[in-house]
Amino acid sequence: GELFAGVDGVEIFGKPDGIEGGSTVDNFWLTSILVDSQVAGWDSLALIEFLAAENIEARPLWKPMHAQPVFADNPRYVDGTSERLFAQGLSLPSGSALTTHQFRRVAEQLNRFLESQS
Repeated sequence: GELFAGVDGVEIFGKPDGIEGGSTVDNFWLTSILVDSQVAGWDSLALIEFLAAENIEARPLWKPMHAQPVFADNPRYVDGTSERLFAQGLSLPSGSALTTHQFRRVAEQLNRFLESQS
């Protein structure tokens, strides 16, 4: 979260209280961000491509079920939220298997990207 502190248009996906007014707590097993390209001046695809050039994998958030070909003919109840999250969301390398060296390398490249966008 600290890497994106103060970066306009970027927020960490998930909150300490997962549901407004609820008592759930996210466990943050997957580190993801949401990028509002109108505010940030760049989009999640630009960051994915930058990291890929450094041999670091980052991916969009999960593709909505109704957008997957296998479910094309199934009923759906959508309001645009899943499409927005898929378009704006980005999952970064994370997990307990990341070494300190790997984490620092990813953080350095994220900082390089953010500096190049200012």
